[in-house]
Amino acid sequence: MAWHAWRASRRWIGPVGIAVALAVAALVIARELRAIQFTDLIAGLAAVSAPRRLAAFGLSLLAYAALPGYDAIALRMIGRPLRWWRVMLSSTVAYAISQTLGFSLITGGSVRYRYWSGWGLTPAEIAAAMASVVTTFAVGLVAVGSTALILGPAGGGLGGRYSGFLVPIGWVGAGLIGGYLAACARRPGPIGIGSVRLVLPSLRLAGAQLVVAAVDWTLAAAVLAVLLPAGGPPFTIVLGAFLVAQLAGIVSHLPGGVAVFESIMVLLLRPAVPTAPLLGALIAFRVIYYLIPFAIGVVVLSVSEAVRGRARMAAAAKGGTRIAIRIARSLPAVLPYALGWAAFGAGAVLLISGVTPAIHARMAWLDRLLPLGVIEASHFIGSLVGVALVVLGRALARRLDAAYRLTQGLLLVGIAASLMKGLDWEESLLLAGLFLALLPARRHFMRKAALLDEPLSTRWVAATVAVVGFTIWLGLFAHRHVEYSHELWWQFSVHGDAPRYLRATVGAVTLLAAFGLARLF
Repeated sequence: MAWHAWRASRRWIGPVGIAVALAVAALVIARELRAIQFTDLIAGLAAVSAPRRLAAFGLSLLAYAALPGYDAIALRMIGRPLRWWRVMLSSTVAYAISQTLGFSLITGGSVRYRYWSGWGLTPAEIAAAMASVVTTFAVGLVAVGSTALILGPAGGGLGGRYSGFLVPIGWVGAGLIGGYLAACARRPGPIGIGSVRLVLPSLRLAGAQLVVAAVDWTLAAAVLAVLLPAGGPPFTIVLGAFLVAQLAGIVSHLPGGVAVFESIMVLLLRPAVPTAPLLGALIAFRVIYYLIPFAIGVVVLSVSEAVRGRARMAAAAKGGTRIAIRIARSLPAVLPYALGWAAFGAGAVLLISGVTPAIHARMAWLDRLLPLGVIEASHFIGSLVGVALVVLGRALARRLDAAYRLTQGLLLVGIAASLMKGLDWEESLLLAGLFLALLPARRHFMRKAALLDEPLSTRWVAATVAVVGFTIWLGLFAHRHVEYSHELWWQFSVHGDAPRYLRATVGAVTLLAAFGLARLF
């Protein structure tokens, strides 16, 4: 009986753990924002100058150019090297998608399978290469992290009071890397550890693993470092904090470690960097290092699928390992899954835009072109489209034909609403990019099923509740200087951001509740 109860409750452990991690991260960030106004946060983001953003984008390109090194080493370890352009294409798209969505063994592995199986690799070879990628990633994280933890406190103190136990952890990690290199020098090849077989590279490839990982993590941390305000902590401090925060984000299983990464960075760098500029830099980092590559990766994968046509997966069930079969089975949903999360993210952007103040200069210009009623209605409709996209993301990931068509229509409505509610051309470009990415992926959305009949994933439910809850909190934070009253609901003006926030929030929550009741009945 206890075993059946455990099996029934096991599917909730992951979402509950994610919710707890997200709640703790939110509490940390909320505590840091107690003495900060929304305008301070916007000022911190605006303080990231264009040259620094451009430098960060250039470093991101270099960081993503280094990532294929993981795959090149893994393919050489299994004796199946590919041409450099094939490694670059498959690896860059895989990392661009998996680093944002999380669960890289399935998401990134599925993308690699899509490319590598078409280039002659068997499922067993792909599984072995994926295991080698994970090994290189882990070895590199420990090696670079240990070095940063050992050297970081000497440069000024990583997180101040935390340096006392971080240095010993660094030396332990250095010892593990030394043992790993010694094992590679003594006996390269597969070794058995209980029921697990670990493939050890030669000492030369092990050295290449450390070099690639060092370049990758150093460049990724440098992207954030150039976005921080001048006079910040030494780079070794930033690198150490970055690696600790990245590890916490990976363990949390949140997509891209969102919120968890930011909260750890605030805790560790707060003694050296003021909170508002630090959060502004972190927001810019997430857009430059995660969201832009993710958008490009989805578009490239969508176009590749349209060009290549339907791949045959029958070989995945023959002679493959358990990991390869799992990857193969998940492959047909890779692109819809990525597009579903992209729709979810686009909806979240619309919801956040609906609760935050508009740019007054744009509103003043828009006021001369459109009647106030059109502006108010567009703002309300934009928030409704946002919550609808958040809900439809799950159905899109399930490859529903109705979800595909409805999402396309909502994106067009959202583009128009974004322009008419505040000249938010950035949002319009984002929605237009997703619309264009959906076009060549039409053949992946052929399932005929009712939207309300599809099973809900606990992870998607938790993500939806988290996004809606965050937007409500963000609106309260952005407008906490406003004195709320019943009259506020009926105030209509060009610069009436708080009334529009209230009406948009009620509309979004009502639509979400209606969807929940429809599912219930």
